[in-house]
Amino acid sequence: VVQLEELFNVRHSVFIVGLAGTGKTQVWKTLYRTYANQKRKPYYNDLNPKAVTNDELFGVINPATREWRDG
Repeated sequence: VVQLEELFNVRHSVFIVGLAGTGKTQVWKTLYRTYANQKRKPYYNDLNPKAVTNDELFGVINPATREWRDG
């Protein structure tokens, strides 16, 4: 949980991945409850990565214009 919070201090989003039963859900729910208890406004979005393309998920650079489009 501490490592997840440290990641949020330097990143605006985090992917939690791992095998079934390893505590992924428990980690983010614990941090969510901690933020809520501190009167912070936590937000999460449970996303199926197969529902979007890699470009939509991560962003992409247009090779012709070198313009970045956020994912």
